[in-house]
Order: sequence, then structure tokens, then C-alpha cells
Amino acid sequence: MLEILNDLKPFLPSKKEQAKIIAKLKKETKSKQENKYHECILISLDARMKSNSAKYTYENKSKKYLN
Repeated sequence: MLEILNDLKPFLPSKKEQAKIIAKLKKETKSKQENKYHECILISLDARMKSNSAKYTYENKSKKYLN
């Protein structure tokens, strides 16, 4: 097993490169999570706006028939 690792060592990234890769992956993951969070907020706001506009239309029609 150690012989295989020693053979692969020249092809593996250095510690500095590994740290850069990990930092980049963390940043991408954080960005994806923030995008999902913002998407959820937008979906909930859209749903609220649609339900409020339907309620407003219903109220307008009911007032129209009452007059």
C-alpha cells in the first residue's frame, strides 16, 4: 500500500494546492447554499403575492356586487 502511495506522490497536489482547492470548494458550497436560501425566499414571496392578489380580486368583486 505504501509503495502505491509513494508512486502516486508526484501526481498528488501539494499541501498548499490542497488548501486552495478546499477553500475554493467551501466558497462554492457556501455560494450554492446562499443561492438556495434566496431562491426559497423568492418562492415564498411569490406565493404570498399570488395569494394576496387573489384575495384582493375577490374583495373587489364582492364589493362590486354589494354596491
